[in-house]
Amino acid sequence: MTEHDFTEVPLPPGWRIEQHMQVGSTNDLAKQHARAGTQERLVLVADQQNSGRGRMGRAWTMPAGAGLPLSILLRPTWLQPTDAYLLTMLAAVSLCRAVEQVTPLRAQLKWPNDLLIAGPEGILRKAAGILTEIDAQSGVLNWAVIGIGVNIAWQPIGMIDGRDLAQTATSLMAASGVQVSRRDVLVALLAAFADGLEGIHAGRQAMLVDAWRSRLATIGQSVTVRLPDRTVIGVAEGVTPTGALQVRDAQGALQIITAGDVEA
Repeated sequence: MTEHDFTEVPLPPGWRIEQHMQVGSTNDLAKQHARAGTQERLVLVADQQNSGRGRMGRAWTMPAGAGLPLSILLRPTWLQPTDAYLLTMLAAVSLCRAVEQVTPLRAQLKWPNDLLIAGPEGILRKAAGILTEIDAQSGVLNWAVIGIGVNIAWQPIGMIDGRDLAQTATSLMAASGVQVSRRDVLVALLAAFADGLEGIHAGRQAMLVDAWRSRLATIGQSVTVRLPDRTVIGVAEGVTPTGALQVRDAQGALQIITAGDVEA
């Protein structure tokens, strides 16, 4: 089995992998499976992703072998649609734990779901992102697709939203200075995710929220939050039990941010 072969990796019971050499978007493929009635706990993983999406519609591409783009298909009909945020939290916490298991790095999160790691100089940079998409009707969460893109060896370059990617993004190998196996990251991630999913099903949501909150590097920082209709500038004081960001603005008002683009 090579570093590019995931067909024989050890998986949690009931989970399975569909591997592709090159895709446009693993999330798009997972949604096709969801709409076709494919059984849940399917993981779609690619060697190369050409037209993936991040939050706010940003492009998220990965050259062959340099990253780990994957999507998880679930059918959590037992979960209320209003609680779907727990799946994103679970993916973020699981990814942190996997990175710390496989590398010597300390993993943190930028609210709500970007993986941040520090290189030798101590500056936090983004190394992975998460995008969850759901289908809910009549109060039932029919399916959820959790997309995860991890920079393993790729160092992004160029500009996005006026920012130099070399200053804001990194990879696990660049930050750690050691060889990192895509396969090892995948195995550790799925093991943590499957275990945490059972925890949610068993009613241990509070433990997950606490674990997610404890990883947030955003708390206590001065932030600029860009919303579709306005910009909020202030200090991130905390998060609500459902994961919304609490920002105290310059006028002293507490702003509750459920979705937005945060810059520290």
